[in-house]
Amino acid sequence: MPSPLVARTGQTQRGHPVSINLAPDTDLARHIARLFITIVEQPEEAVLEDFIVSETGFVRILLTGAWETLEEGGWHPYAGPVLFGAQSRPFRARVRGSFAMCGFAILPGAWRSLTGIDHHDLADRVQRVSGPIGDRLAQAGDDPWSHARTFAALNSVVRDWIRLGTGEIDAIAERFDQRVHLDPTRSVAELAREVGTTPRTLDRRIQAGFGMGPKLVLRRARFLDMAATVRGIAVPDEAMLAALRFYDQSHLVREFRHFTGMTPTAFERASTPLFNLALESRQRRKYELASRAGERIPWLA
Repeated sequence: MPSPLVARTGQTQRGHPVSINLAPDTDLARHIARLFITIVEQPEEAVLEDFIVSETGFVRILLTGAWETLEEGGWHPYAGPVLFGAQSRPFRARVRGSFAMCGFAILPGAWRSLTGIDHHDLADRVQRVSGPIGDRLAQAGDDPWSHARTFAALNSVVRDWIRLGTGEIDAIAERFDQRVHLDPTRSVAELAREVGTTPRTLDRRIQAGFGMGPKLVLRRARFLDMAATVRGIAVPDEAMLAALRFYDQSHLVREFRHFTGMTPTAFERASTPLFNLALESRQRRKYELASRAGERIPWLA
């Protein structure tokens, strides 16, 4: 039986732990998405093992708990500031004991200017954040219970990080990201026309900003929308649910197996606290984007 988790930063109506998360300062809104603080208690020797599927890269500052990620067939320990690439498949992680972490999502349009690398080179991988920025990030998370102070410090570090690079935004990746959040069911050709480029150029820019091709980005977004519905984090009406539906049951099963390693039924019964944290934060961002666009995105507070 999984050990009981006591979420100190909130939970959904179904009892899933959630983060305290909010939008960045206005001047950073094109560079990073949600900032978050997560504090969860569990018995000292308990181990929570789960997977992550994120559509953006993340900086996660692992403050407490003994963290490991499964890479190339072995478990590798991590602590402090860690840069996660986006995932094209379930990325396994585990933590022993109570844990606290904070961080933020890096928007695809700003990925290269912040990190200096193509996202494709870090997709489905992680690396430690070292140097002056790594030190500043570690300091920003030294007291996660002081939420306002932690969020202010994270915003400040990102501001300095931007100054160290070009500060440029890839407008194509940015527009594609926003449209995918609003409706992942459209074709790549249609989205290329909407963002004002050719499918070939779109593919190159999306690889650099998202870490994978546009077709996989759309598949993952559609899966995450359905996963949020299964978890009760999103509550679509009939029309929205119809738009999310897959071609047939076998198609649905294939997508869930690809992104979770489970069938839809097994996923519905499984406990996935780490995956749910990112899913809930993503849904908050979808809600904000939809509100600005005058559209509605289902949301369960």
